[in-house]
Amino acid sequence: MYAPYQNSVAVQFHERHKAAAARLNRKRRPVDAPTFAELRGAEPTASEPAPDKIRFDNAEDVLSPSVRISIRGPVEQIKKAVADDYELTVADLECERRTRRLVGPRQLAMYLAHILTPRSLPEIGTRFGGRDHTTVLNGIKKVEKRIASDAVFAELVESFKAQLTE
Repeated sequence: MYAPYQNSVAVQFHERHKAAAARLNRKRRPVDAPTFAELRGAEPTASEPAPDKIRFDNAEDVLSPSVRISIRGPVEQIKKAVADDYELTVADLECERRTRRLVGPRQLAMYLAHILTPRSLPEIGTRFGGRDHTTVLNGIKKVEKRIASDAVFAELVESFKAQLTE
């Protein structure tokens, strides 16, 4: 086999990407990915938009009969919900103070932001007063540990998730 690369790592890289490209069809969709019809369980009818007509704003209407879609709430909405429940302000969650009264709700809000939004840890940290991603990760781990040990707190977290994904 002729390989345009001399380095064995480069050859492996080339082979992996060549195999990945072979799995793609002409529409640049992986061959094993479900089609629109497979997601719905039937062919689209004349009243439904064709697969290429699905947009973000109408995706929930088109797919909701068979696929549950929850539009994830933005971080600001999560901060407001947590602040209201703990009788704080959003500014309290973003401030530099590290009092016990603020740290727990802030960590909970960061956990929910991580679970319910596609934001990265650095983005979440930025939205909570410019905190480092390791601070966010530490808060997430503490909340997960508390969920595992405290059933009442786990119920609270589940109620927040349900409220924010309605």
